[in-house]
Amino acid sequence: MLREAGEIVFVDGTACIDQLNTSLIPFLCTGPAGAAPSCFAVYIQRRRSFDMVKRAGGEKAFYGKQSPETFMTDNCNALKGTLAVTWPAARQFLCIFHFLQQVWRWLLDLKHGIRKEDRQELMASVKCLVYASSKDDFFKAWQKFKDNPLSQTYTNFSSYLASLIERREEWGIAFRADYSLAYLVISNRRSILTADLNQRSLERVPVLVENVVATASDMKSGTLFWSDMKVKQIVKLEKGGQPEVLVGSGLDLVEGLAYDWITGNLYWVDSRLNAMEVSRRDGSGRMVLLNKNISQPRGLSIDPFEGDQYQDLLRRVTPLIQKQDTNMRESVSAGERLTLTLRYLATGETQVSLACQFRISHNLISAIIPEVCRAIYQVLKDEYVKLPSTEEEWRAIAHGYLAEWNYPLCLGALDGKRILICKPPNSGSDY
Repeated sequence: MLREAGEIVFVDGTACIDQLNTSLIPFLCTGPAGAAPSCFAVYIQRRRSFDMVKRAGGEKAFYGKQSPETFMTDNCNALKGTLAVTWPAARQFLCIFHFLQQVWRWLLDLKHGIRKEDRQELMASVKCLVYASSKDDFFKAWQKFKDNPLSQTYTNFSSYLASLIERREEWGIAFRADYSLAYLVISNRRSILTADLNQRSLERVPVLVENVVATASDMKSGTLFWSDMKVKQIVKLEKGGQPEVLVGSGLDLVEGLAYDWITGNLYWVDSRLNAMEVSRRDGSGRMVLLNKNISQPRGLSIDPFEGDQYQDLLRRVTPLIQKQDTNMRESVSAGERLTLTLRYLATGETQVSLACQFRISHNLISAIIPEVCRAIYQVLKDEYVKLPSTEEEWRAIAHGYLAEWNYPLCLGALDGKRILICKPPNSGSDY
């Protein structure tokens, strides 16, 4: 086994063997002769396949470290999430080639309306960000792009690039040199400190605070969150940025903060208002989760797991969607049926595209998706679409829409869909 196998491992999830309808995921490391395969994962189910690789490698895997220091991948959230669950000690970076290829495909997509003569200049701006030699150069390049008239001409690209900037630690070379796997955030009311668990160093965060107790962090991006009880605000500090107020009203004594790095949600508890609330990491979508039967909550901790919801859903719908194998053919498994349906619902991909990806005929996919959707509704309706049973519950829903959205006589909503509600015939003015 090469020593490099314990340092950086490249994981390519794009390969497949067409005749066998099997995906093959190579784990590659650098060697004297170039890329050397450490192992291969045959795709059955990604989490299951990686668990098999981990068990097969045993104590000698990755040059005796059981986990490499770094995984280099393409921008596939499913692949990255499964690697993080299977080898949580390994940090992850995006392959620069795949990252730039992704941006270039975005620029070439006609629906984004980028003129041919402007694509090279926009791509050059992205390359300046990727190859910046220092953090200062990185943020100078980012400011230079924002000052460029093209950033105002193509606001859609500016928004797209801003979303990538939030993940700059994954692809920016300037942020890789001092990448820290884990650190502690310490507050003593008038200052915030970070303790690097690898280098055993203590550093003061250069911000002015007055009374900080609760803190949280996104270790992947280096973002800090804290609540200042003197000014009654929740503040966010991006790595290399300036403090930004996320929540500036409706707070009193926030003594507990927690960040969900999988969903990107920020949770907090207010011990004086006796409430637990949540918002997205940019402060939008604020919602009260609990404000009854809760007394002086002072601490908050979350333990998110990626993939558990999928496994639970698969377990529930399998009896409704599993088909019997025959002597002539093997049926499409319940896992494949659920996966392609969720991908269709989440991405809006065409069924023709899904047919190529899953090696399943378009006609069969058009039958699978409605069937799986009905099964999902059947097993989850009582849990997530439960109808009120009393008049008071209906009135409480209507009051909530009126108070929150100033929308009277509303009893429900469908996300992203417009529906027409017709009154029964011959009902006059009753409706």
